[in-house]
Amino acid sequence: MTRATIHESIDVLSFMSSNRILGVRGNNDQKVIEWRAWMNWILSSPGGQEWLSVMDRRWPKLDGDKRLQRAELENWIETSKYASWKKMVPAGWYPLGKHYRVARAMSPGLFEYLTSLPLVLHSQTGHMVFVHAGLLSSHPKLQASDPRQPLSHWPTMDDQHDIAKLRNKQELAVLTEIPENKDPWTVTNIKSVTNEGIVSTSPREGTPWSQLWNDTMSKCSGKSGEAYHPASLPCYPFTVVYGHVAGRGLDIKRWSIGLDTGCVSETKSCTRGLTDIMCSRTAVDCQLLSSIEAPSLLLHTNIETTYMHEPSNHKRSISEIMDKHVSLVYHVHNYPTNSSYSVLPQRR
Repeated sequence: MTRATIHESIDVLSFMSSNRILGVRGNNDQKVIEWRAWMNWILSSPGGQEWLSVMDRRWPKLDGDKRLQRAELENWIETSKYASWKKMVPAGWYPLGKHYRVARAMSPGLFEYLTSLPLVLHSQTGHMVFVHAGLLSSHPKLQASDPRQPLSHWPTMDDQHDIAKLRNKQELAVLTEIPENKDPWTVTNIKSVTNEGIVSTSPREGTPWSQLWNDTMSKCSGKSGEAYHPASLPCYPFTVVYGHVAGRGLDIKRWSIGLDTGCVSETKSCTRGLTDIMCSRTAVDCQLLSSIEAPSLLLHTNIETTYMHEPSNHKRSISEIMDKHVSLVYHVHNYPTNSSYSVLPQRR
């Protein structure tokens, strides 16, 4: 999204929507969603459609993301009869940028598809989680032994010997009990964690979240019933697959797989080696996968999707049969939007 021309971005969305491809929502997707939600609000207001249409016609090529061009647009708005509309634009938002134009060009159907994409995909059978930017394995401001840490104790279960259910329950706890993992902004933007335990979007500040994840997972004892010990944790490790950090390239660690190789902006091989990596981490037929392009491994699956946290406008389950040879079961976590994603200014 927004990494190519407006037309190409819409083509990608159309392809994904028409083929009912399931993916995870990213930071650029979220910005487009926010702009479109704002536009729908503006269009519902008297005079809103006229204002947006005039800007479309007057500035067909202006890039609102660029400061010099943006200043020209803002000066025009302030001196035109549409000056009162400027207060309707949230602080830090700039009309006619790439995200704005993709949002403006989307059909209602594509907008519905984009908003239906979850923030996190959880594979129970593969013990893997798919997310755009990243996740935290623990509360960054609490000690590892704190009882509020999901991995500091075994989940309460009648049968502690049911390893599959135990692992699933603990994995869900990491996704739902760590506040940062329920924050849409965090899971679509995180790159590191500061020494003060604050999520950061800078790859050079603090510690990469993937390093913290692997440090925690490497301590999981994998022995049910064992109590907390400083050198180990009463848990089973699981893997997170993510993108977003192109600057680190293909970043493969024991319990995390960073897939963003920067292929969009550079001439690189996007698929080399990824099939082998995924084969080593999932219980699938690697002979079959050796002939499949790597990106399709994440998309063409036999998916039984259940909404654990259902958005108000999506009260249904989805069953997609995309490739009968590969069978992974995913649970979708689509967390409610929090205050950091409030997109509509108060009317006055």
